[in-house]
Amino acid sequence: VIYTQDGAIRRRRPHMAGAPIRTLSAGCVRNDRRRVAVLSWSRWHALTAVACLSFTSAPGMASTTPSSSSRTVAQLTTTARPPNALGEAEILGRFGLGRTGNGGGRTLRVCTTGDFPPLTFYDPSTEDFSGLAPSVLRHFGRMYNYSVEFALTTWGALQDDLANGTKCEMAAGGITDSEDLRSRFGVSAPLLTYRAMPLFSQEHDELFKTLDDINRSMVIILQNEGSMNHAFVEDLRRRDILSAPKLEVLSSSEELFACLEQYPKLPMVGFVDSTEAEYRASLEGSRLSSAGAGLEWPEELNPKKFNVYLADISKEGDQVLHDLDRFLMGARATGLFEAWRRVAFQERYQAQSRNATCPLTFTLV
Repeated sequence: VIYTQDGAIRRRRPHMAGAPIRTLSAGCVRNDRRRVAVLSWSRWHALTAVACLSFTSAPGMASTTPSSSSRTVAQLTTTARPPNALGEAEILGRFGLGRTGNGGGRTLRVCTTGDFPPLTFYDPSTEDFSGLAPSVLRHFGRMYNYSVEFALTTWGALQDDLANGTKCEMAAGGITDSEDLRSRFGVSAPLLTYRAMPLFSQEHDELFKTLDDINRSMVIILQNEGSMNHAFVEDLRRRDILSAPKLEVLSSSEELFACLEQYPKLPMVGFVDSTEAEYRASLEGSRLSSAGAGLEWPEELNPKKFNVYLADISKEGDQVLHDLDRFLMGARATGLFEAWRRVAFQERYQAQSRNATCPLTFTLV
């Protein structure tokens, strides 16, 4: 169903030709006590909706007052609700996406590496999982009647853990969509977009301006084993674009960041997703630089990437993805997903550091 003030939209968008039109009043858009939620569901090109929701200051909407950005999602969705404002379940319910019994109360085990803040983080002192992926999936579990449990894994073991089904039925947190993953697993609708980005110490802001600056024999490239960015770097090496530097493969991204922090004067570079790179560089006291975001790439070398969740290929896995995609559709359209993202990206995970150390030893002369 297309909700719009413009009945001609169907004629201008041929893929909407079969959808019924519902006309909104002009006041729906102009009234500043309401919000317009927009959804373009490009995965199937089957649903485009613009809905006028009658709530005063929608809890969880991203564009509220500046002070709301420092509050938790629980505060955004449960405290000081104005009259007629809607809660999380009610907002999703307006889209027909409210609580269901689809999960049947069954346990949904989710593998995550826990080393990719702000998307996923594991604190061994409390054995707690936090970050955007655990937050989204906990909300999903409550809405769709799944009991969500998280299982710690590594990038090198994640795919095998999900494929054999002994540890988990889903995987989440910093996973990048790829043809290889789609050949082995069910893939959710995309959540975030990002690109690979070189991360280095602030000491080298002037040293690394271009790919040619990085492609030198004195440079050491650090990558965590089994990650998509490890495969990305190996591809660049095969193309002779980064063939000169020495490559050191580490067991985790935490070790990668520890090496960059421990040896800031050495010409070391780690390729990580821009989401994580910019987050790490923003931490108080960090020696890491976000200058790599300005490095220019040919589009074909470093295309836009999509963050997704995975499920095993089975009847149950298909049902989970169907439910999850439906849930994400409503969470995006109502602004709840953006609220969860903001909270996760503002969290200071370094206070719960794993205290990882660099496994490499260098002698500075």
